Amino acid sequence: NLEENRINYSESLKKEIYENSSTLISEYTFKSFVEGENNLVAFNISKNVAENPATLYNPLFIYGGVGLGKTHLLQAIGNYLKDSKTITYVTSEQFMN
Repeated sequence: NLEENRINYSESLKKEIYENSSTLISEYTFKSFVEGENNLVAFNISKNVAENPATLYNPLFIYGGVGLGKTHLLQAIGNYLKDSKTITYVTSEQFMN
């Protein structure tokens, strides 16, 4: 019965995450990202995370000013991995609620 409850909880959680998650924007890729002096380190680390998930930078935390590409990089990681991994992209508000 404990295993059945775990499975039911897991399925319920997956359904809730799916229903409340945002979709990835397909245009936000590494190829379309505009590299600059202020975001080059974040770009290279994000690309490394996408190519080697859950290894060196786990978790990945990106901090920076407005318009420097934080959302674009996170979406690019998701788009890079979406064919081989299960990706859930949620806003910070959705995550906290």
